[in-house]
Amino acid sequence: MTETIKATARELGAVVVGVTTLKEHHLFEGADIPYQYAISMAVPMDREAMLTVPSEESVNAVMTTYLDVGRIALELADRIRATGWGAQAHATRSAEDRLHH
Repeated sequence: MTETIKATARELGAVVVGVTTLKEHHLFEGADIPYQYAISMAVPMDREAMLTVPSEESVNAVMTTYLDVGRIALELADRIRATGWGAQAHATRSAEDRLHH
């Protein structure tokens, strides 16, 4: 299942994908552990834009990348749930706000 999840995440646009057993120290204090595993994904940012930090261009590049990762996470969670497994997508707070508006 791990290889299928990684392949699906890459198909959706993730470049780096990892799966690990979720441990209490991975969570904010007082948070429950809702699942046995966590999936982490990364998408590269626009290098040229990041070389302009601090700038509006670099902020836009960061937010665009966070939105891309958020969209990938939501789609991956949908596909995992379609197989009968539980899944919940999380992104950065600002990316989650933009995805839901």
